Amino acid sequence: MKAIVKTWRNRLPMTSDDLSHWSDIFTWRHHHYQAIVQAYDTASASQQDPNSTHAMLGVHASASAIIHYGKVARKHGQINSALDSLSRIHSIPSVPIVDCFQKIRQQVKCYLQMAAVMGKNECMQGLEVIESTNLKYFTHEMTAEFYALKGMFLAQIGKSDEANKAFSAAVQMHDVLVKAWALWGDYLESVFLKQNGSPPSSVEQAGVSAITCYLHACRHQNEHKSRKYLAKVIWLLSYDDEQCTLADAVDKYSVGVPSIQWLAWVPQILTCLVCGHGAKILNLLSHFIPRLQGCILKLYTSL
Repeated sequence: MKAIVKTWRNRLPMTSDDLSHWSDIFTWRHHHYQAIVQAYDTASASQQDPNSTHAMLGVHASASAIIHYGKVARKHGQINSALDSLSRIHSIPSVPIVDCFQKIRQQVKCYLQMAAVMGKNECMQGLEVIESTNLKYFTHEMTAEFYALKGMFLAQIGKSDEANKAFSAAVQMHDVLVKAWALWGDYLESVFLKQNGSPPSSVEQAGVSAITCYLHACRHQNEHKSRKYLAKVIWLLSYDDEQCTLADAVDKYSVGVPSIQWLAWVPQILTCLVCGHGAKILNLLSHFIPRLQGCILKLYTSL
């Protein structure tokens, strides 16, 4: 039984797959999962099966399949199909907390994706989903992500102060949550670009805050996934003022970023040497170049 469920769990639709036939496949699997649950529940009631907890195997597998289908449908732009799929999870009894979290997370992302196209009503629906969720059952990491998503909705309806408070609550609740730092950085970056032409102090403060968020995200992310954040940091340096305010922020908050993550950006960093903030860039290079040399030497000697 476990082998069959594991095989089905490993064969889920990918983003590149056509979903035209996957709905029927998931419906067929769902019936089998329910049969598994009923079989173990019956055995548990008659006290014939000491492994009656295996009933959760079918529950978790069924919930995971529904959530994954909703996720792929959302990425295909089929928001209504995704929401319809996610709503079916309520037909499953005793859904594990982790599956409840993933279901609400995908549901909120659907409304967030719709809000980018349709407007404020979808933002309010997404906020309502988060506000109506009883967060006491979730871990700090899960709750922090909900707060970060709440900040995204508040930002889209123009409530800047409340959005910043939501993002701040997210990173304070779980300060190594990369997603929260990244979403806050994206929001502050948009504020920075919109304020271009406002008083310099407010503009630069938004830019400094965005860079700070991106660098915090890089501290807790692997090299491959942190590239997009470092790319934004280097791009934001092109908006630096004569006082090198943004370069100061990079110099100050780059300390915790692993040296290997800067390796792909050495050419761009060297280009920044001629852009007016050479001293700060030299200081940055002095932090990680020696460490990179050590890493390269270890890699060479291990071959």
